[in-house]
Amino acid sequence: MIGIITDKKDANIEKLEKAFEEKNIPATTYSIGRLALFTRDVESVLMYGKERVDISGALIRAEPNLAQFVEPLVDILISKGVYCNIRPNAYYTLSNLPLVYALLNSCKIPITKTHMVATIESLENAIERFSFPVIIKVFVKNKKTQSIVIDSKRGFSSFIKSIKGKVDAITLQEFLEGDLTYVA
Repeated sequence: MIGIITDKKDANIEKLEKAFEEKNIPATTYSIGRLALFTRDVESVLMYGKERVDISGALIRAEPNLAQFVEPLVDILISKGVYCNIRPNAYYTLSNLPLVYALLNSCKIPITKTHMVATIESLENAIERFSFPVIIKVFVKNKKTQSIVIDSKRGFSSFIKSIKGKVDAITLQEFLEGDLTYVA
């Protein structure tokens, strides 16, 4: 039995369910919010409500902010020999976008010109190496809290003044045609 584990059921999940049904492959969709992991001694059990979940494969689709639950879930599934579409630590990595940029760069995978900084002062220095427009993304605790396209030095100055509180990372990226839909 295949377990489709998701944080929200939408048209894509329904298409996936239908595809499994058409191929006569048993599949059940589980809401990630109702799953629980129980560990006693050396055994871990996955429960859905009051029922034990017994699957041979898992297709997981959930928001990166659920990494704190998804990562242990993936570890337990893999240790039990269950096929999983996600590798261990993938959610931790994907939930940290600045780390993703660094990993892509270290593997020589081309990305748009990107600077990652930790302070507003560093951002003000880095902007000198870019031409407008640029995309700026602000992160607090690995979560993107702000994303904006800035088209002028004046707009950049206004943006800097608007940042209140502590930030953990800021990415500054070259704007490419087609990026506008991704920023949102």
